[in-house]
Amino acid sequence: MHSQSIETDMLNRDTNFDTKQIAQAATGGNQGLPEQGWGIEGCVPGQDSIAKIPLRNWRVSIGRDPHGDICLPSPNVSKQHAQIILSENQIHVADLGSTNGTFVNGQRIAATAILKEGDLVQFADVELRLVKIQTTVVDRTAVEARPEHRWALSSMHKVISGNEMATFFQPIVTADKHELIGYEALVRATVDGLESPLVLFDQAVKLGVEQKLSDVCRVKALETIDQAGAAGTLFLNTHPNESLEAELLNSIQKLRDASPDRKIVIEIHESAVTRIDLLREFATALHDLDIQLAFDDFGAGQSRLVEICQVSPDILKFDRSLIRSIVQGERNYKLVATLHESAKQMDICTLAEGVETPEEIAACIEIGFDLFQGYAFGKPNKISEFI
Repeated sequence: MHSQSIETDMLNRDTNFDTKQIAQAATGGNQGLPEQGWGIEGCVPGQDSIAKIPLRNWRVSIGRDPHGDICLPSPNVSKQHAQIILSENQIHVADLGSTNGTFVNGQRIAATAILKEGDLVQFADVELRLVKIQTTVVDRTAVEARPEHRWALSSMHKVISGNEMATFFQPIVTADKHELIGYEALVRATVDGLESPLVLFDQAVKLGVEQKLSDVCRVKALETIDQAGAAGTLFLNTHPNESLEAELLNSIQKLRDASPDRKIVIEIHESAVTRIDLLREFATALHDLDIQLAFDDFGAGQSRLVEICQVSPDILKFDRSLIRSIVQGERNYKLVATLHESAKQMDICTLAEGVETPEEIAACIEIGFDLFQGYAFGKPNKISEFI
């Protein structure tokens, strides 16, 4: 964080431009930008939401001045703090001699700096991010009104950069002999307030970076297990907001290129399945890469029986709520057994998630599950604990 203190680590000034030259390059003065354009987003003091603010002019003044283009009502922000200037080919930020400085990705700028999409720009103690938006819309996504969310962008940036992220692995074993066959990769952030994966991805959704975070998690997991030299199949998650199309497939292609011999299973959540044709194409593309497809959390929401009939996954992971229910009454047991039998008739490998007790193990063996995952066979841990 940067508030009253002045950082000595400066970004080199862009010597090809000064603020006058940039302004001249932005032909048309303060003409309005096209509908699709640039904006900044972040927590503005006095608001309990993450605001997306369009950069409506070619030169945008930023400071504490309520008459400026963007007012940041923080006592640490100078009245006329900085400008963002959009020229024909570049975007620049220029500090206007502010007291507490302007920072780009944590480094204080001496005068001007070139910005690119996703850069974190900090005006004293107010942190914002450069994004592409529809300039006709000011969108606000609700976020808890707590002071620490002023720094949500930088905290998430630390995680996505990989510096504040670790991958834990949970063993997956055979049901008959309890032999280890692989691991599911699970992210653990080391940033205060984001340690829980649920909180981490909830915050990522609010910031609009859940797909990027999901991609980084998969890359990190593969790197970690390969570097450790651990054998076995790697189960990798996708986020429900990731569409089963080109962008996701390209990221999975890179995983296969990075580790040609690793057995990989890609898990998708039921809410990601919106079109049978896309699911079918996605499954075919995975098989072309010698990667298996798993449906995760089966039974937690919709049962997806239609999808399973039309595009059978290689592995069906029964949600822990179903597994827990089978020892709570004969009716629940028969339901799970029937669903399991339907999957086996389609030659689908079945995995019981969240197995914890001897009673659950015995019931799952009796039903005929192929694989087990749960605390009974190992809690998520560093890969070094399993090799």
